[in-house]
Amino acid sequence: MKKYKSEKGAISLFVTLACLFFTFILSGIYILNLQVLQAQEQQIKQIQENYSRDLESIDEILGVTAINAEDFEISAIGEKSIEEIIRTTPEESTEELEYEVSSNPEGKVIYEDGKIKGLASGETTLTIKVKGKEIEPATCKVTVTTAKVSLTAEQIAKYEEVYYGSEVKNYNISDTNNTYRIFYVDTEGKFGAKNTIYLKADMVEAKTLTESSILLANTKMKETNPDWWNNRIGADKTTIPSELWDNDETNGELKQNEKVVAGLCNPTTSEATSNQEWANWFDGSMADWVIGGPGVEMYVASYNSITHPEIEGKYSENAKFGAKYSETRTHGYIYTINEAQSIISNDNYETGKNSISRTIAKGMYVGEESGYWWLASPSSYNWQIVCDINCTDPSLYCNFYSNNYGISPLIALKPGVQVQIDI
Repeated sequence: MKKYKSEKGAISLFVTLACLFFTFILSGIYILNLQVLQAQEQQIKQIQENYSRDLESIDEILGVTAINAEDFEISAIGEKSIEEIIRTTPEESTEELEYEVSSNPEGKVIYEDGKIKGLASGETTLTIKVKGKEIEPATCKVTVTTAKVSLTAEQIAKYEEVYYGSEVKNYNISDTNNTYRIFYVDTEGKFGAKNTIYLKADMVEAKTLTESSILLANTKMKETNPDWWNNRIGADKTTIPSELWDNDETNGELKQNEKVVAGLCNPTTSEATSNQEWANWFDGSMADWVIGGPGVEMYVASYNSITHPEIEGKYSENAKFGAKYSETRTHGYIYTINEAQSIISNDNYETGKNSISRTIAKGMYVGEESGYWWLASPSSYNWQIVCDINCTDPSLYCNFYSNNYGISPLIALKPGVQVQIDI
């Protein structure tokens, strides 16, 4: 019996030791496998990281190889991001691109802050390039639909090329048959209050000019003809002695053409006692004053503000027109192109046949197919001569004030007034 019990204890000890042995073996195998798995996970992670870096390297090496642009439509006050219209090859590329947009001669849109923004209704074609990469440019057609917008002086001045010549829809006067256009924004205050919007009515009825007996201080001669005023009257003068208005033609007294222009510059205002000659063009809710036409200095300032074509093969695009005071013959203005006498006319008193564009700014600077219209400035050619626009052979010109020519009234809007246009 004792022997049986002794054998039974030995067997139990053997089994226990065997179990412990296999437990150690299995634990070792488990730990070893766990280490292998962890090593494999590390290897897989490293492979993934290397693969990701390889993709980035490939993208850096190859990057975008081509771009295409889709035709699209926006409103004249709408916008579309460049990413919305560009398709890259490969499509999945994450390369960051910088674009430049050109070939928009009609001025219908502008590319700004990564967006193509509508400016004026119509169609235009854009060319889109990728900066810093030798990639074929993409082209697309943009259709800009009409929209009604209200514009401040600052907005007009920013896009003169687009807005000059646009018809103003919210200027309300009794003469509903006339058209009023954005003529100029005086950002410097050269012609009066800074940032004033000036409108110009299209050429209307013919008018024979007559001498005026109004004191210059009550006219807009100073604002309309600043160079003439500063040289002829003196920049510090605010009133003019009445003896300047007698009919004596001696030097130092106002000439007949100066008195005639004073009449053109005699404003219609909201004052009950003001001149009513321009009342048909005066909207008291919007206008500060109206006179019979723009002075030649404002005319050339407006014209020079926007792109104008080459002239008769003698002047390149955007030749600079000028009008300056002269006493060569009498007190008044002479014309220049690029700060010298015109080589088209070889004359100080006209700029020459077809020197002014008939088409830019929606035809505003000429207006009619033939005839003339007065500018509110005296010419230095002769004491009976006033500056005007020759519509037949478009140019800056001058003529005897006794002629029966058209007028194109100038309207100065009140500060802060906005104009509404369809674009």
